[in-house]
Formats: sequence, C-alpha cells, structure tokens
Amino acid sequence: MRLYIFISRLPVDVYKNYVEDINIAHLAGFTFVMVNIVHLAGSKILEENLWHHAKQMGLQETNENHPALGSVKVSLDLNYIYLQKDKVNGPKRMYELAERALDQEASIKN
Repeated sequence: MRLYIFISRLPVDVYKNYVEDINIAHLAGFTFVMVNIVHLAGSKILEENLWHHAKQMGLQETNENHPALGSVKVSLDLNYIYLQKDKVNGPKRMYELAERALDQEASIKN
C-alpha cells in the first residue's frame, strides 16, 4: 500500500489570504483527490474503478445528501475542466484528465 501526503510550502498567511477559500474548500479537496486518483491510474480510469477508490474514502456514487458535497456524483461531474468522462464500449464510461489538469501537470514538470 502506498501513502501520499501533500504539504503546502507556502507561508500560512499567504496561504490563508490567497489560496484558502472556506466556501469552496470542500469541493477543491474533493477535486484534488479525484484528479490524483485518475493521475495515479495512468491518466485514465474506468468509472467503476474510480468509484471503487472513492468508496474506500466513504464517498458513495449514490449519496445525494453528503454534508459538504451534496450529490457526490454531481460534484464529480462539476469538475469537467479537470476530468472528462467519455463512453467506452456500451454503458461503460472512462474518466481521464482534462485540459486544465494536463496544463497544471505540465507546469509542474517544467
């Protein structure tokens, strides 16, 4: 089992003034986790596999009343600038990194 820990290196005052937005922090954290699951899967993952990983964190695709996200599935679909969902072979769907996630990934490598 691998464990990843992400730590901000920004000074606390800079982080609080320019990065942290408590109104959307829950959605930003959810997005960050889901994008990284897709990234670690090789930039593409079947929808059923993505939900398998989400369930390990207590997030159910069918949960319409999550205390912070509301509908978990809708919250995931709101991240279309980071994750795109495409049909593959019948009813199966594949999530892959979208343009915004790929742009940020490229900027980190440079």
